[in-house]
Amino acid sequence: MLGVIAVAIVALTAINEKELSQIKSKYTIDLDGNKETSIPFSTYFKSLTTIILETNENCLIGQIDELQIFDGCIYILDRNRAKSLLVFDADGRFIRKIGNFGQGPGEYIHLWDFTLDTENRFIYLLDYGQRVHKYHLDGTFVKTVTPKVQKSNIYFIQFFKNRLYISTIAYKPAPNDYMLLETDLENGEILSKSLPLKYNKGWAELIFTGHNFFMSRLNAPPLYSRMFMDYIVSVGEDITPYIEIKSKNLVTDKDLGNISNIN
Repeated sequence: MLGVIAVAIVALTAINEKELSQIKSKYTIDLDGNKETSIPFSTYFKSLTTIILETNENCLIGQIDELQIFDGCIYILDRNRAKSLLVFDADGRFIRKIGNFGQGPGEYIHLWDFTLDTENRFIYLLDYGQRVHKYHLDGTFVKTVTPKVQKSNIYFIQFFKNRLYISTIAYKPAPNDYMLLETDLENGEILSKSLPLKYNKGWAELIFTGHNFFMSRLNAPPLYSRMFMDYIVSVGEDITPYIEIKSKNLVTDKDLGNISNIN
């Protein structure tokens, strides 16, 4: 179930967020009133083209965990098989791998996510839920930044308009935890905190149903989502509910409180 929100840039000393329920959403989806059981792809796409990716010893892909397309290149992240971010051209020919497995400068232990700065032409790789490596688009390593999060892991990152947003989950979540943070790209200091855990009904288990950032991740304000939220939000200068989801059957915090075995 989709649900999310957008990010506000607020000083740590003066966090002043409006309640999402007090801000009118751009769209509202009433699931109880929606009688459609399916929507054919032909409603949105006139045609499909298959791109066969080149296969050789340098670009063997086990699975596609994340895919973005920019400037005629296809960026594919394979977390567990290739353990790399691989770049192909629009015809599927392999171009390069970004960084390498290892523990030296510009190397990573376990890639989890990536995001593109299309204006300044940089790539940011999230390594091991703790470090963010910065590269030029040609793969040249620039620097590593370690966001200064407290007792948390970073699970997804998103660059937008010279800001790097990180989605975190604490080892031992507390009700006053925040889900979305902005980090300084130079020193890793946390610049702002948004979206208290209450908007996710307090749920902070290490169970995922997909990427927290999605839709228009490159040029338009990206959207942000977490499990069990009733909102889909736009990530920008303000916290803006993009879609509010309504139904008498949505999960409640009481439902989640009754779960005894998260598996």
